Amino acid sequence: MAATKKYILSSKRAWILGSGVALFLVISFLPALQTASRDINFTMAIAALMALFWITEALPLAITSLLPVVLFPLTGVLDGKEVSDRKSTRLN
Repeated sequence: MAATKKYILSSKRAWILGSGVALFLVISFLPALQTASRDINFTMAIAALMALFWITEALPLAITSLLPVVLFPLTGVLDGKEVSDRKSTRLN
């Protein structure tokens, strides 16, 4: 019984992850959302992806919080140094 329950949770997680990727692609490349800058579309897509993963906890929260560090340089929104500088600043 435990193996079946674990499989169902894994299947649910896979559906959520797949839905997140599909949501990211739809928001990124939807013609109706074509703004003055592609960076705005990619930023909205990354925010939606993070919100979905954060709410559903499809990925651990630590990994979800690092998605901008990976995705902003890959999509060209910010370069890697700028993302890491902003992520590493401390609040005083």
